Amino acid sequence: MEEKEFKRLLLKAESYCVRGEKAPLDVVRKLESWSEGTIDQNETDLIIARLMEEKYLDVERYVSAFISDKVKFNRYGPIKIRYALREKGIDDSAINDALNNVEEEEWIEILTALLIQKQRSIRTDNPYEIRDKLFRSAYSRGFPSTLINRALRRINMDEVDDMD
Repeated sequence: MEEKEFKRLLLKAESYCVRGEKAPLDVVRKLESWSEGTIDQNETDLIIARLMEEKYLDVERYVSAFISDKVKFNRYGPIKIRYALREKGIDDSAINDALNNVEEEEWIEILTALLIQKQRSIRTDNPYEIRDKLFRSAYSRGFPSTLINRALRRINMDEVDDMD
């Protein structure tokens, strides 16, 4: 690849990273699309390394922002967040470090609010059905069963606790 083309791609990647936190895999995919497949692995690695060196890309910062957004706006649980980050090519140690920064109590508060909101939309009086629907809803959001059960107890759904 010509040096002119390399510089063009580097500037484009810098501009892309400035607009928001990006995962390295996102940048690699963009580089491939911008170069129409003419960029090789060594050039991609050089651009990624340069972006990291100049702090345009920072995996820890990206993971932290990703988790914050998914918790606040999407109200995802740790399981769903973990899988989403793995799809972005983030290694498990970075994911674990960032997820450990979120207190268990924060997960339970988010989940409790989510369950209360969901409970309002359930149209049945059967407590077993209500608990089952709440459990499935929380599980589909990526919350582990231990947190779900604790949140269900908080909203007084523990009278049917033996359904696990």
